[in-house]
Amino acid sequence: MPVHSGRGKSQGMVALLLGAALLAQAQDTLTYTLEEAVQRAAQVSPLVLAAEGAVAAPTGERSVVRSPFQGNPVVQYAGAQRTSETLDTWDWEWSLRQEIEIGGQWSVRSSAAENRIRAATERVSDAVRITGLDTRLRFLNLRMATRTAVLADSAAAFAERLAAMAREQLDAGAIGVLEYNAAVVESARTQSQADRASAARDAAAARLMVVLGVEPPLTVEAQPLPSLPEETEIDRVRLVAVAEALRPDLRADSLAVEAASRDITAAKRRAIPNLELAGFTGREEGTDDLLGFSVGLKLPLVNRGQAASGMAEASRAAAEARRMETRRAIESQVLGNASLLERSLAAEQRFAIEGLAAARENASLIGTAFEEGAVGIAEVIFLRAATVAAEVEYIEARRSAYEAWFELSAALGVVPERLAEFVGAEQ
Repeated sequence: MPVHSGRGKSQGMVALLLGAALLAQAQDTLTYTLEEAVQRAAQVSPLVLAAEGAVAAPTGERSVVRSPFQGNPVVQYAGAQRTSETLDTWDWEWSLRQEIEIGGQWSVRSSAAENRIRAATERVSDAVRITGLDTRLRFLNLRMATRTAVLADSAAAFAERLAAMAREQLDAGAIGVLEYNAAVVESARTQSQADRASAARDAAAARLMVVLGVEPPLTVEAQPLPSLPEETEIDRVRLVAVAEALRPDLRADSLAVEAASRDITAAKRRAIPNLELAGFTGREEGTDDLLGFSVGLKLPLVNRGQAASGMAEASRAAAEARRMETRRAIESQVLGNASLLERSLAAEQRFAIEGLAAARENASLIGTAFEEGAVGIAEVIFLRAATVAAEVEYIEARRSAYEAWFELSAALGVVPERLAEFVGAEQ
């Protein structure tokens, strides 16, 4: 009959607890694809929520100004006591007065409010665009930091094995202390790099968690990125025109200019008199019933809309300046990121073809060559460091290409997958 020792039970319990901890850790990790992350960020973005809330202001304004009635109606009651030698009576009167715009000011103001509503809606789209770019870049940083951490862990594991083999060779008298110490230092150095890379990955995850609204103890993991677009020649002039047609912030600025122009027109129409209608009913001397109406004009002798015109002119000048600034920023973003994308894609593809394969082949040959005595520890450290540097360079080349892809797409106001519809020369 087998005997189960306390040590065996203890080990089984440790394994069970470890398995439970790993399961809990897996359950606490939320995995996102890139587009899932972008959609999630748009739902919880303070920038988007604020832009959506801002639509309420012009919507409320429109509900007030889309009527020819200027201001609220005035309902008035008047009473007076009439006293004579023979009779004591109470006279009373109800009246209703309303000022009406007859110059069409209300129609112009309503049009201005409509433009402001549309501009605020475009600002929501622009907030989604900005949030999408920010999320894509954070997602990219997490993905690249994860790859760098995996590479650093692999380099540290190799250096640790190298130090162990160096110890065996030192004990056998095959190498000296100098070479052995070099292997130990390399092991410590790569382990330090691995620790820092792991910390950088955790920091990148934390930055992505912020825009996704994920709070500890949960954490996030980034799924693989979509494939980069193929290297292509970009028609910059065409892209600038596309961006000016698609960017929601430029459309919002143009609508703001139009709204301010309508405000100027409405202000100038204040020089047209407003009509005032009134109706009244009442009783005098206790016996006479009154019913009548009055018509009047409110003459703009003092206030002819001068202040409103000045404010509207100032608003239009500011809106035109903002539109000009936005258009210049769009042109700069498109031209700069178009050049970056062209060069980054070329660099990434060239490095993948010419340098990465050779570096990875060296990585597989270094350990064998050392074990066979074909190279010494110094050569192994140098060649391995060159291989790791090549992998890191490739990661950075891909990061640059993805950043340019995402930023050029955002500059155009389209999702990255649609960029291929617009790049390249027109046929």
